[in-house]
Amino acid sequence: MHFMQKIRAALPFRRKKAYFIGIAGAGMSATAQLLKTLGWEVSGSDEGAYPPITTYLEQHHIPYAKTHSKNNVPRDADLIVVGKHAGLTKEENEEVAYVYDNNFTIRSFPEVLQDLTKRTHNLICAGSYGKSTCAGMAAWCLMEQDPSFFIGALPYNLATNARSGKGDLFILEGDEYPAANTDPISKFFYYNAIDLLITSLEHDHLNVFPTQEAYTAPFLQLIDTLPSDGLLIVSGEDEQMQETLPTIQRPVITYGASPEYKTDWYADAIVYGVETSFDLCHTGKTITSLTTPLLGRHNIENIVGVSALLLERKLITPEVLQERIRTFTGLRRRLDKKTEKSSVLLYEGFGSSHGKALSALAAMKTHFPDKRLLVVFEPHSLSWRRKEYVDRYQGLFDGAEKVFVYLDAVPAPQDDTTVAGEAILTHITDGGADAVQLRNDLSPLLTEIKEGDLILCLSSGDLGGLLPTLTETLETQFPV
Repeated sequence: MHFMQKIRAALPFRRKKAYFIGIAGAGMSATAQLLKTLGWEVSGSDEGAYPPITTYLEQHHIPYAKTHSKNNVPRDADLIVVGKHAGLTKEENEEVAYVYDNNFTIRSFPEVLQDLTKRTHNLICAGSYGKSTCAGMAAWCLMEQDPSFFIGALPYNLATNARSGKGDLFILEGDEYPAANTDPISKFFYYNAIDLLITSLEHDHLNVFPTQEAYTAPFLQLIDTLPSDGLLIVSGEDEQMQETLPTIQRPVITYGASPEYKTDWYADAIVYGVETSFDLCHTGKTITSLTTPLLGRHNIENIVGVSALLLERKLITPEVLQERIRTFTGLRRRLDKKTEKSSVLLYEGFGSSHGKALSALAAMKTHFPDKRLLVVFEPHSLSWRRKEYVDRYQGLFDGAEKVFVYLDAVPAPQDDTTVAGEAILTHITDGGADAVQLRNDLSPLLTEIKEGDLILCLSSGDLGGLLPTLTETLETQFPV
């Protein structure tokens, strides 16, 4: 029985029609694609969705309604998968109310993945940032073994962010966020982890985890679920991980981007450039030399972490690793270049948290030290709007010539724990940045741009759809 048959046999629901409410979420769309490759007829709905996920759904011929209505729901659906978005509750969404009131089989997408991973060797990439890149990189490195994978972003190298392979390996991005509106358990608990890579424990999702201890707790609990022969690979550079390491009662393999942290695996002799090179080292010995087109020190650390996991598990040789890392071109929205025909460089970074924004900004300064940096920033995620988070604006944009803060899509404060968009702009300015508000009109930004500038767009939203227009304008007004 090959792997696909094993998965089909493992499913408690063997019929073939699934409907996803909130299908344009990264995890939801990936799970929808997994079921589609297993032979299910898949459809769904979502509101306010935007590229690249909507483009992905269309490319993979997964139909979805752009408004929510109980009439969208197939009456003969064998499975309903309900997303985690705040609006997907019985009280606020008529589709959700309808499926709960009419006895459909309802699951969260982590519960679906729980069934799909029962008979595979599961490699989980988790952490507050870097997990999507690490999962995508690991999947690309192991493609010769025909793995299954589930990634919460869209890799450039791979045709999809989720697939069912014939091999016994399953690589999953493991998210600490709750599984569903009705289920507070972290998603990654459902993934039957065997090997675990943790990139960072920086405090995030303050609305769910009010303290650092609360944020760290599910990661420690996940570690406790690993089998005795499972591998635990962690960043030895991450400050919170350094504090947590003494409490872990099992063997730990550490990694980093520099010898100075005395980790088991590390990078040395880094030379940054269009293609960055470095030596991959293990306990004082150079294992191989690697090159990568990815930008930033944080991506060197990601490469070392993935390399440590795959080499320790003997899933790859150093020679194959060298070729796969050289050809891995990253993920959409993770410092991908948007302009190809302009003297002004435009990059998009995923700015959902302080750590992600900081690493993206550091990468721009490292690779383009002589360029004038302009930043377009949208505080889209809830963390940026939490009162206890605003101190992180202090010095965040150091080195940027100017910051254009897009606030048109930022909601009004929900309660006394959040701040208004105008207050965010003030905090950014007080933090040392020359910041102005940007609305749907790009003219304030365009009048500031000079030949040869560098622009970094940071958001986990869609910046009001401005990015394609900005790309086109730059290639028209500042052609190579």
